[in-house]
Amino acid sequence: MKNLGQGHFAESGHFSSPRGVPDILVGDFNNDGKRDVVTPNYGFFGEGNTISLFINQGNATFSQPVDYSSGNRPAGVAAADLNNDGWLDLVVSNYVFGPSTVSIFFNNGNGTFAPRITFPAGESAWRLAAGDMNGDSFIDIVVGNGGRKVNVLYNSNGNNFSNRIQYEIVPGPTAGADMSSVAIGDINNDGRPEIFYSPGLRFEGLYDHLSIGLLRNLGNGNFATAEFIEMVPFTGTAPAIEISDLNLDGWKDMTLASYNGRASDGYMVFMNNGSGGFQPPYLNPAGQYTVDVMSGDADNDGKIDILTTDESSLMVTFHRNFGNAYFPTPGLYPTNSFIASFLDAADIDDDGDLDVLTSATGAAGGESKPSLLKNLGSGRFTPGVNYSIRNGGVQAKLRDINGDRKPDIIFATAATSPPYDFHYALNNGDGTFGAVQTKSINACGWFDINAADFIMTGIWTLSLAKINPV
Repeated sequence: MKNLGQGHFAESGHFSSPRGVPDILVGDFNNDGKRDVVTPNYGFFGEGNTISLFINQGNATFSQPVDYSSGNRPAGVAAADLNNDGWLDLVVSNYVFGPSTVSIFFNNGNGTFAPRITFPAGESAWRLAAGDMNGDSFIDIVVGNGGRKVNVLYNSNGNNFSNRIQYEIVPGPTAGADMSSVAIGDINNDGRPEIFYSPGLRFEGLYDHLSIGLLRNLGNGNFATAEFIEMVPFTGTAPAIEISDLNLDGWKDMTLASYNGRASDGYMVFMNNGSGGFQPPYLNPAGQYTVDVMSGDADNDGKIDILTTDESSLMVTFHRNFGNAYFPTPGLYPTNSFIASFLDAADIDDDGDLDVLTSATGAAGGESKPSLLKNLGSGRFTPGVNYSIRNGGVQAKLRDINGDRKPDIIFATAATSPPYDFHYALNNGDGTFGAVQTKSINACGWFDINAADFIMTGIWTLSLAKINPV
């Protein structure tokens, strides 16, 4: 999606890859100043065995993919100048249920890559990160493995990654141990990057006391025993970790994707406490089944924003940073009703802002009741005040039915047996309403109700819609 400026994006363009893609990487691989794209072609069932390179041709257009053989089940991809020749090389994890490998693709110096060189990488290698973990000026490879383990492949002279050390993320308050995510970042400003680990398996549901594993870098490629950073209680697993300085205070913060298919889908923010630890996290909403998170200045205002993507709506959500890591979220207001599937709005008290009426229609509406939320100004609302009608779902609207220029409430009951009726409550003129009154009719208004001045008398006439039950 091309950034149009100020955090607005064009409609998405689509580029075909041979198989399903679990990861995506952006980098300038031919040193022409334009960012290219690499995808690992894992496949829906793990049948893939290639990666694809899309060369940026300018104006957000890309070449047809160039495929490279990667080994079975390519899952994660990272880019770094591994041999210090000024050209980005590629690292790909090959995920299997057992001993896995990473494939190294060295850049030929023209944006093409030499055939892969393969090194062991521990079991169930999924996500990757690349950085100088031992301070020798060569980029090493960090692998997130199944079984709560991390493997670090140390770079020897830019071309050999056989020196591998495995670190245990001791089983603790975590869920799952597969499809693991890793990230690196220097959170205590000592010049050495730490390792962050999440089991990452996309479990649906809520979990208490999940945590992220932290391996603190002691220097020279040595790491302390794993610490655990607790996530927000009763949230989902974290399939993605992002390390960046969200409030520009010089200390790196952490953002996680929260994946569970519940109200706690979204992203968690852990602000650095200024001494290499984190303050208690908070959760912001995003799309359902939030699966990935990244950070960057998307609107060119000098502040680090957050972008998330989810599996349910297939949407990317832009979360603008308004400064000091403030990411405003829509307010949530209880309707105090069982179901609230329909909305209507009108200014019931002449204060210049819109108030909201919720309702649920159809027999499935059950015991739900219409609920009125009064606008307090600045987009804030009172909790819902319910209006009790006979059993069955009720569709409700705000319409002026007595010609006093004050919106009243009209209700249609989704009843399946007589008496069939509709109900109304007249506005008292101050945003409160009188008692609910009932009128019997000879038809059942199941799924909608409305009112309009059909004969131009200034008095509105009611209409009801019915859908016969199957």
